[in-house]
Amino acid sequence: MTVRLTREQLAEAYGEENLLTIPADRLPDLLIHQPTRDFLTSVGLPNSTAGGLVDVDEAFAAGLPPMSEHEYFGSGEHGGWELPAMCADFLLLGDWNSAVLGVVGLNPRTGAVYVVSEMEYEDEAALLNSDITCLAYFLYILDRAHQPDFDPARFLPPGAVRADREELLSERIRHVLRQADPAALEGGDGIWEGVLADMDML
Repeated sequence: MTVRLTREQLAEAYGEENLLTIPADRLPDLLIHQPTRDFLTSVGLPNSTAGGLVDVDEAFAAGLPPMSEHEYFGSGEHGGWELPAMCADFLLLGDWNSAVLGVVGLNPRTGAVYVVSEMEYEDEAALLNSDITCLAYFLYILDRAHQPDFDPARFLPPGAVRADREELLSERIRHVLRQADPAALEGGDGIWEGVLADMDML
């Protein structure tokens, strides 16, 4: 399934005033993945006012600084985390805010999004999403899930197998997310699984 997400869809969900983009001339030259550059300049992600799991405000304002500059990887009061070697040249996308804290980074060559969190073993980063469009789509679907008329099946492509309507809401959402980005849910014990598990306890 190819994920297509427009600025209009995000504006309807979060409000135009709550969408953040980065001017093309402020993006780092290191970011060579063109689809990611296009998304960041023309579509964007919701700010912290709109809520959500990823807080991009400071990173966007700074034009995506190196991931290594996040305070968790420093020597200050909140520091002490070790930056995984694979993230040495990653760009900082934002903070992961859920029951688990984390730092979200962007691979500037492939566009893949990773998270270093309290859940991960030392020196490891976990794939969060295959690209930034999928990340925005996951956040969008989870935000829509709070609407009273939400039906996950509406977001499946034509011909896709529907989940049983008797399934828990989280399982029906998982079915939609897996169609969009299977790699993000591989293994069954990643950070998205924790988010979905929390939904069942609401």
